[in-house]
Amino acid sequence: MMSTKGMSLEEKVDWWLDPDNGAVVKQGCCLIWQGRKRYGYPEISHQVDGVRTWYRLHRLVCRLKKGMSDDQVAMHNCGERACINPDHLDGGTQSENIRERHRYHRVKDALDCLETEAEYLRALATQREHERRFLLERFGRNVSG
Repeated sequence: MMSTKGMSLEEKVDWWLDPDNGAVVKQGCCLIWQGRKRYGYPEISHQVDGVRTWYRLHRLVCRLKKGMSDDQVAMHNCGERACINPDHLDGGTQSENIRERHRYHRVKDALDCLETEAEYLRALATQREHERRFLLERFGRNVSG
């Protein structure tokens, strides 16, 4: 990966958002940060005049690309902490963020439950097909049908 040394913060963000540069990996529509993370959130540093400042990259992207104010938090509408896709980020209040996080996890839990049920039904159908084939073979019937 190319060095971003000497770039402005805005230039770095634009460079990091390009999947061809290797800083992010596309996962569905998400852009998943491949660098340093803290508690699952992307973290970067930027140095100006010898002073290094650390940033949460999703907050920085939201501020620079979506106009989020300093008193807001960056909310992931995709639920993926490591995502820095500006289309997946919005500024909001802490209470909005908590409410959205709970809503996202309720939906995700429901989808996980449905997927588990679908796996069970697929397994049951496969088992029944094996039983059907066994019985057909056992009693000399044509299996292909």
